[in-house]
Amino acid sequence: HCRVLVVSIEAPEHILATRLKARGRESETALAGRLARNIEAVAADVRIENAGEIADAVQKFRDIVTATPLPEPHLSQARYAIYLAPAPSDPLWAVASDIIGYDAATGEARAGFVPEGMTPNQWSALTRAPATYGFHATLKAPFRLAPHRTVIGLLDALTTFCRSLRPFSLGALVVRSIHGSGGAGFIALVPEDPPHELTHLEHAVVKHFDEFRAPLTPAEYQRRRPEQLPARQRQHLDTYGYPHVLDQFRCHFTLTGALANSQRIADALEQHIERACGRLDFTVDALVLFEQPAPDKPFRILRRFPFGTVA
Repeated sequence: HCRVLVVSIEAPEHILATRLKARGRESETALAGRLARNIEAVAADVRIENAGEIADAVQKFRDIVTATPLPEPHLSQARYAIYLAPAPSDPLWAVASDIIGYDAATGEARAGFVPEGMTPNQWSALTRAPATYGFHATLKAPFRLAPHRTVIGLLDALTTFCRSLRPFSLGALVVRSIHGSGGAGFIALVPEDPPHELTHLEHAVVKHFDEFRAPLTPAEYQRRRPEQLPARQRQHLDTYGYPHVLDQFRCHFTLTGALANSQRIADALEQHIERACGRLDFTVDALVLFEQPAPDKPFRILRRFPFGTVA
């Protein structure tokens, strides 16, 4: 059977009136009659608001047509994640991609940083995990699409969600060695003083987009070692498919996997990033949707969703 996606292109009545009047093809009476038509509502998969420039609506339609094809739900192995990430044009993106050895914007391997005392192969092994995901901070952890949810629906929901948000400053990012319960640490960039806007955003993203998340498979659930989690994190795993959300959320942009002597590497990374970028003042002005097309593939940036109001 052919799979069909219904796209409804709509505009508010006052916009339609202005456009029809500008064409000059109808009298005032005919124009009023046309606007008064009772057009039956369409059960659309995606709605495009054609209230601005025509070129913007055309681009949205092109984006839908050219979006990644959606596999049948029972065959889909793709995962999606909603992250914070600098724009690919930001110097931090280039520096961080060099550090982890992968650029999620281009899908290409990167090189350019190896700390003193390590070989390129040793460093590549140490950054293999962050390279799989691309440089980011997690808001909504990787998930497979729920049955009867589509990539296009997710894109549309993100567009609508971000339209009402305002940019805010995350403040200065600093290099930190983060230690887990096992003692080994990993290195990340973290906000020096996380603002309350970040907490509100993370809560909203986790809850709002959970309807798009398929339940964890038994294997995915066991990989989180639920028996070792604190009660609150176990509860979040059961509810949202990820333990480190809401009151357990700690914003971090991961740079390495686990390592024993993390402070020495952290100092080297701090110096390298400071030389390349100076002080890191990060502005949160967009959400970024990443896609992993298959389990053996790295994540790629699928689309960036700018916030609707420029501060």
